[in-house]
Amino acid sequence: MLVFFFTLNKMNYRTYRRSFFFALCANCYCLCVIASFSNIPLDGKTAGMAGAGSTQATIWSCFYNQAALANLNYLQIGVLYQNSYRISQTATKAIALAIPIRKSCLAISHSYYGYSKYHESKTAIAYAMRFGEKLNAAVQLNYHNTFIAENYGNRSRITVEGGLLAKPTNKWRIGFHVFNPNHQKVSNTFDERIPTIMRSALGYYFTNNTFVGIDCLTDIDNKSTFMIGFEQCLREVFFLRAGIATDPSEYAVGVGYHTKNIFFDLAFMTHRQLGLGPNFSLVYLFNKR
Repeated sequence: MLVFFFTLNKMNYRTYRRSFFFALCANCYCLCVIASFSNIPLDGKTAGMAGAGSTQATIWSCFYNQAALANLNYLQIGVLYQNSYRISQTATKAIALAIPIRKSCLAISHSYYGYSKYHESKTAIAYAMRFGEKLNAAVQLNYHNTFIAENYGNRSRITVEGGLLAKPTNKWRIGFHVFNPNHQKVSNTFDERIPTIMRSALGYYFTNNTFVGIDCLTDIDNKSTFMIGFEQCLREVFFLRAGIATDPSEYAVGVGYHTKNIFFDLAFMTHRQLGLGPNFSLVYLFNKR
């Protein structure tokens, strides 16, 4: 300890201050980059069930479990907007395109979080395939980019993710998904790693119009988050949804209006300190008659 203080006193104070500031900024930069890899957009349908329902097949399965994409039958494009904190600088926007090909599906997606001074983006391409009537599998390649102004610049990384979706009966669905299974590093300078995130899910259809989903989202470095959601279809076009999530505790409600070619979904999720935050999504299906 005496040697440390003796050395510190001999250092030029300005040099020490600059070194400390650089190290602090570099560590904050790594934390921001790590956060960007685990940022999962929520569409209006899934948000209405508090993040549950990943076993359902939608264009937004490219963010939750790509294996469900193989159950899509029509070419479709969608956009979503999520503003959990009701601050424009922290909003998430995303766009996705799904192209069914016989028993498989190719999907391209892009999400953007932040504003001009700080933003995170993720561009991905996924391929999903059905193996018979009971099992789907998928893999996705991601390109992440984080930008921080004031000369910090960009940081980019490539990750992979993939999932399985099983249909043991007409009523039950079982899903599993993993993001970044190799737990790779953010940089070679600091021993900070991109989170490995796993999702396990159960879905049950009481009837063709009534669905309940339970999802468990696990970051191997943090506590698990449990989500349970409910969806009821009314007159084939209107949807009512509700859900609850843990850690942090969140409640959600949502509605949907689906025609043959247009799906519109709106949800509100509560935050203990910040109140309600809106999520909405719009999907257009081509060639559906």
